[in-house]
Amino acid sequence: MFKIPYGDDLAKLLLRLMAGGLMLFHGVSKLTGGIDGIAGMLTAKGLPEAMAYGVYVGEVLAPLLLVVGLFTRLSAAVFAFNMVVAVGLAHAGELLSVGEHGGWAVELQAFYLFTALAIVLAGPGAFSIDGQRRRAGAKPE
Repeated sequence: MFKIPYGDDLAKLLLRLMAGGLMLFHGVSKLTGGIDGIAGMLTAKGLPEAMAYGVYVGEVLAPLLLVVGLFTRLSAAVFAFNMVVAVGLAHAGELLSVGEHGGWAVELQAFYLFTALAIVLAGPGAFSIDGQRRRAGAKPE
């Protein structure tokens, strides 16, 4: 039909910017409001409270790396793992539920999880630090 120049790379950029950028709001909330709630959920499930600090990796560091496209596949995998943990801790009881507006109760978490998995599979694209490094002859991530 017709080809959009750099269409695949633009799509990868859009996925990275949306997933990483939107997750950063959650990360900033943890930076400003603390992680006591997460620590409480962990201890209630018999897990070490110190694991709560992992939220900073999953909701701040990994999204920042996704936005710029550095260590993209690894960052997306960490991001996806963060979502699995979030569902397990806070949303497991909602997996088979419908939300108040008729959508799946965990659709936001599923969106983040599956977008991150798509990025793991698709890679960073040309409009990323990883893409720039690849063009410069560096080993791909």
